[in-house]
Amino acid sequence: VVGVVGFMDRRLEIPSNIDPQVSSIITDCWRSSPEERPSFEDIILKMTELVHPGAGLIARSASVS
Repeated sequence: VVGVVGFMDRRLEIPSNIDPQVSSIITDCWRSSPEERPSFEDIILKMTELVHPGAGLIARSASVS
């Protein structure tokens, strides 16, 4: 698995029954170029929004202050 992912840039298949927002986060994290991957802060904000809708906006505004 490490060789296929690390050297051949292949990924596992994401099951079709996964929430599209979660699938999007996974896909973003799998980008080959580190500059294109989301930061941990972005991932936490997106996941927080999934678990507690509206909470991500509060966390984002608090981190900007």
